[in-house]
Amino acid sequence: MRQRVRKGIILITFLLLPAIFYYLSPYLIIMGASEGIISGSLIVFAVLFLSALFLGRYQKNK
Repeated sequence: MRQRVRKGIILITFLLLPAIFYYLSPYLIIMGASEGIISGSLIVFAVLFLSALFLGRYQKNK
């Protein structure tokens, strides 16, 4: 059962790769900043950075 779920998640991620790749593109951040807009990509990068900063330390100290 666990392998089946893992394979399903991998398949879904593979199929969504083009959308995820474009959404996480740093070019979108630059393009939005040039127009004075905070893009969703910037928010995703900020959340990923902050969660890695704090949760990574939490996991290490646990």
